[in-house]
Amino acid sequence: LQRSQGMAALDGAAAAEGSSLMASVEMSEPKSLPSSSNDRSRRRPRAATSITHVDDDQMPDLRRRTERVRNNVVSERSKRIYNSATVKFLQNTYVNNPRCLNQALKNDITNNADSLKDNVPTRRYLLRVLEERSIRPILFKRFRSQYFTDWLEYYRQQPNASTNMSTYNGYRSALVHLFRTFNKQMSEVNQRVIAGYFKGLKRELTMQGMVDDSVDIIVGKAPLSFGVLRFIGEEMLKRNGKEYIFARTFLLISWNLMTRANNCLRLRYHHMDFSGDSMR
Repeated sequence: LQRSQGMAALDGAAAAEGSSLMASVEMSEPKSLPSSSNDRSRRRPRAATSITHVDDDQMPDLRRRTERVRNNVVSERSKRIYNSATVKFLQNTYVNNPRCLNQALKNDITNNADSLKDNVPTRRYLLRVLEERSIRPILFKRFRSQYFTDWLEYYRQQPNASTNMSTYNGYRSALVHLFRTFNKQMSEVNQRVIAGYFKGLKRELTMQGMVDDSVDIIVGKAPLSFGVLRFIGEEMLKRNGKEYIFARTFLLISWNLMTRANNCLRLRYHHMDFSGDSMR
């Protein structure tokens, strides 16, 4: 009991000494002085706000940048293919459905003597209109899916019409690209009608190939024959540019392996092995 009382007395004395020590430290701690101008200069500057005023002379450049980014959705090669298909559709629309054409396009055709040939807009003129995008070729609100499907059926009646379903899918993609180019959205009704037509067209082409042996139904890409391969390879050997050396090697590997170009891009030296006069 005496030992426990003695320990308690020591703990009380230590606590009192500690509290007095902390009090003395707090009293001796100097008050914080106001920061000088040098301290302010060493502070990290605030980040600039994300909302800034854009001058009127900067807006055209911003619009051009936005337009360039938006146009990167489709490659230049695909644009040329889509525009070529759109020209055929516009020529048919000019003859059979002129009420769907934009009046500004009609006036421009009238004012340009070289825009017509045999009372049909020329291919060169319509391609220029699509590339410049200064005139909307059609009135998108008046567009009906029947205009597009009727044109496809008219095209199928031609003697050399394609029986490849991918050809018609390309025409469909060209129509979508036309709406996207001029920031327009096709109505859901037109989309459903076109989707139903293509579903029936695919079945009809398949049945046609099963009944008529003379009709070749091609799905996907057509094969590259050995004669065409040899001709392209010989032409590349005659060229002096270094890119033809790589192109010919790439072509031969793709053709021999019967693989897609994307798979050939992943080939490395350690994937190849030479046995005699052949490579595997």
